[in-house]
Amino acid sequence: MGPESGSKARPKIGITGLTTCAGDQLSIVNCEDQLVQIFSDFDIELFLMASSLNDHEEMKDFDVGIVEGCVGNDEHLHMLKSMREHSKILVAFGTCATDGGIPLGRQRLGHDKAYKMVYGNEKQDVVPYEKVEPIDKFVNVDFYIRGCPVRQEEIVYYLGRFLTMPPRKNVVPRFDYRTRGREIDRRCIIRYNPNKCILCKRCDAICRDALGVDALGMVSKGGEGVISTPFDVGFDENGCIHCGQCASMCSVGALYFGSVVPDLLADMTRGGREFHIVVDSMVFSSLRERWDPLADVPPAEVEALVVDSLRRAGFKKVLMYDTYLEESLKLEEKATVGSKPRLVPWCKGAMNYVDLHAKGMVDYDESISPWSLVLSEYKDRKDVVLCIATPCTAHKTVDGFAHVLSVINLVRMFRKLGISIEFSDPAKGKYDGRTVPRAGLNKKVSRIGKAETPLVGATAMPINSSVRKALTELPKGTRVDMFPCLGYCLSGGGNYPTTTEEVVVARQKWLNTLWGGEKR
Repeated sequence: MGPESGSKARPKIGITGLTTCAGDQLSIVNCEDQLVQIFSDFDIELFLMASSLNDHEEMKDFDVGIVEGCVGNDEHLHMLKSMREHSKILVAFGTCATDGGIPLGRQRLGHDKAYKMVYGNEKQDVVPYEKVEPIDKFVNVDFYIRGCPVRQEEIVYYLGRFLTMPPRKNVVPRFDYRTRGREIDRRCIIRYNPNKCILCKRCDAICRDALGVDALGMVSKGGEGVISTPFDVGFDENGCIHCGQCASMCSVGALYFGSVVPDLLADMTRGGREFHIVVDSMVFSSLRERWDPLADVPPAEVEALVVDSLRRAGFKKVLMYDTYLEESLKLEEKATVGSKPRLVPWCKGAMNYVDLHAKGMVDYDESISPWSLVLSEYKDRKDVVLCIATPCTAHKTVDGFAHVLSVINLVRMFRKLGISIEFSDPAKGKYDGRTVPRAGLNKKVSRIGKAETPLVGATAMPINSSVRKALTELPKGTRVDMFPCLGYCLSGGGNYPTTTEEVVVARQKWLNTLWGGEKR
């Protein structure tokens, strides 16, 4: 039984970890505001992470034993059984302990392959089990606290409960599961894997309710439900504008874009032609979020490091997309606006929307778009394979680019090639061809918190369920800057997904520093 609520003696706690990253134990240490109270309420008899010791002393008796991690070798099993023997209440703490977590997922790769990926040919003294297991496969567990990591408020709550009452066992029944065995839908550039889908309908909410595009939705009921279209015609045939917001909203990876990296690297190995890539600077703010060594590197240096890394990857020339954006702006400023609203030619997703859902309501000239200007420059270059790195998934529908790389594709390519961006040479990270200073350009394209785009007073119009009505109410001759992505290109489907304004604003500030503070 647990400690009596009226007892003056403080309950004794032991905390240890098995096969684990120790993130759940770290969450306890990070309860900074509550640590003094926790250490006042309990005798912490064992907690190596918060101790100057580097090994377990002789095992003592605990009122509450907390175990993080799963059983992966004989040493872990011995420690677990000892904790069970010496603990009145044994708590499985965190997803690895309760369900196996990431180590259990390792088994999908197979033990030998996963072991070699981590350790190479290095021999280890401790031989891991072929199959890891959650701790209740070996000992009786009294209580489960799930999470990866466990939230700090839960830690404080449950420790408070252990002070006053013995916990009632909170077993969650485990059931065998089966996949539906359905094929992946590859008819659109946005792939759909029904075997991963949990039918949360977040994609439906963004596509239908927020954007008003309604290219996909829930079909059928119960266990047979899938995300599809009427008559299963495919997303393309049902008005998809390829903005990628559905994939950004998908929390389980059921909606995704196929990787271009294998095909790109295969093309590079064939030889015979040069590979050139034009890079939209908006990809840098998302990339550096997922490449930890770049977190504190100044924005201009990040850009230079990535440019040099692209050359190391095999690209003969690396071009600045912003050069073509500025040229496009100048051409648009000279263009005549007719009686209909005129779409500024920056967003391919917006053009797709106009073609499919607002035909005849808006004029635009794609020939002066930045991507069209790039392609026109290369139209007679049969000796060049032209690629683009972009936050815009709609660019995948543009004819002319051999490979369209998202930020995720860039990261995968660098890792596949063993290129560490942080070890590239920023002194070699200058663009080929024309470049432009972007401080002035920034003032024209920054949208966060603004109702208008400074380009000739163009009205900023996020695509939503009421945009068609709004278009009919505009004065004649109005320029409009339409965009489907919730945070404009900063949350484009080609960036690492985000649904929070905080991340979008942070990306914009980072780009402002890059564009306004550059010296090259």
